[in-house]
Amino acid sequence: MPDTEARRALSIRAGRAVLLAALLCGVDAQAQIYKWVDAQGRTHYGEKPADGTPATAIAAPSPPSEPARSNNPEKWKEMERDLRTRRLDKARAEEAQQKKQDSAERKRECANAQRQITILERQAPVYSRDAKGERVYASDEVREKELQAWKRAYQDNCS
Repeated sequence: MPDTEARRALSIRAGRAVLLAALLCGVDAQAQIYKWVDAQGRTHYGEKPADGTPATAIAAPSPPSEPARSNNPEKWKEMERDLRTRRLDKARAEEAQQKKQDSAERKRECANAQRQITILERQAPVYSRDAKGERVYASDEVREKELQAWKRAYQDNCS
């Protein structure tokens, strides 16, 4: 049994040594980075430049400012509220724009319906052009159907 305890203690010490080595390797995580161009014109980046190649040191990124404040739950809640507010404002603006476009379209349709009703009620001969460009006169039945259709369009868009 004493032999097993010795192995266990040795295993624990070895584990601690590996952990310590890993932690010490992490200390040099922000080592200097270099940039250089090789003979073929390709750009390279690394911790040390190739032998005899002129290299430029690149500044390491700065650590984030105020790390304790960035994890503040109140700040996250405020950011979420701001995001929701912006989304609602955008949705309302899009809805207002759509209403404006719909209103303009309805006004155009209303004016068109009014014009067509005036033509159908007051003009004696009503005609359209066929594929050959010749006049095709509307019969009284067709004229009455068209008039009713334009009156419905007028009611839909002008009321």
